[in-house]
Amino acid sequence: MFPPLTKRQKEILEYIKVFNELKGYSPSLQDIKKHFRLSAISTVHEHIQNLQEKGYIHKEINQARSIRTIEPDAGKSEFTELPILGAINSKDQLKKIRPSKNILVHKSMLAKSGKHYAVIVANKNMEEFGLFEGDTVIAVEHQGKTIKAKSLIIAKIVGDRITLGKVIKENNRTVFKPANTKIKIKSYRSFSLQGRVVGLIRHY
Repeated sequence: MFPPLTKRQKEILEYIKVFNELKGYSPSLQDIKKHFRLSAISTVHEHIQNLQEKGYIHKEINQARSIRTIEPDAGKSEFTELPILGAINSKDQLKKIRPSKNILVHKSMLAKSGKHYAVIVANKNMEEFGLFEGDTVIAVEHQGKTIKAKSLIIAKIVGDRITLGKVIKENNRTVFKPANTKIKIKSYRSFSLQGRVVGLIRHY
């Protein structure tokens, strides 16, 4: 019986296994550092060393992408892959990414049900809403006609533009306030809800 793992060790172990299954090769130490937003590569080395000492993985010395899980079921099923639909630019246009890409996310970031997807923020004008250029937003397709006030959503507005923003109350009406602070129109009464934001991935 293998020694117990800390929460972080278990997450890293699961990430290694699923990454290998999806990509066909092991993640690099830099991949792990970036995914878990760790401050230093030495922290990754420490986690890998602990996993190796506990018998969960094997890593060849001085060989890149050589991490191999030993416990067959240790890293199962807590990550999933989502499609990246595109990048929302400063003109509130959703530009598709070519070739198409997916992103690996931990299931704890997702809603309990519904179809999920990701979009990239390619706009410097959303910082007042806590959204920065390069952020990846995780959204779920919204079921139903109502949405809570102040919810962060993805919406279709006039001209079939797609953007991020919040649902707010204005003169007793439900309106959409775009996160893009540089556009002239500050709120829309007519909009189509495309998805509700449930998570955010940011690389430092």
